[in-house]
Amino acid sequence: MILIFIKQMMGILFFLTMVDKVTNWKEHKRSTLKYNLLPHMLVSPALAVFVFVELYISGSLLIFQNMRLASLSMIILVLIYTGAVIVNLIRGNTDHSCGCGSVLESERLHWGIVLRNGLLIGAGVLLFIESPTVSLSLLNSLTFLLLSASLFLILSTMKTLRVLHQKKRLLSTIK
Repeated sequence: MILIFIKQMMGILFFLTMVDKVTNWKEHKRSTLKYNLLPHMLVSPALAVFVFVELYISGSLLIFQNMRLASLSMIILVLIYTGAVIVNLIRGNTDHSCGCGSVLESERLHWGIVLRNGLLIGAGVLLFIESPTVSLSLLNSLTFLLLSASLFLILSTMKTLRVLHQKKRLLSTIK
């Protein structure tokens, strides 16, 4: 059962990040350019591939049950993202958004992103090795899906409240 919850959490997470990247394409492209890892002419095609892979991962985990390939895709994609973050942390190029999208977005690069991505890679490895074999009823599947979505809603709300608190503190400092 826990594997099903992890599978749905990862499916929702990659769906949310994909939607965020598509709806905020220009902002995400600017963020990716600041990593200084790809020639400018390759940034848009690379982003399109990454968004497509995130769509594949989310669709496979939430709908199609192609666990092994989706898990492997997830591991590889997060390794690529993590490598880019590590290179920029080592370079000292940290004063820009991570470009992660959705609830994962961070205004600056930091080692916590690497740790978080390590947990995502761990989830991908777990799903690759131990694909859920339990078949749930539609009601149970919807319950797990709603629980997963609720968790992301709570995380998003907490993130918004933290940003509002930081802005309030900054405004009080200016006065």
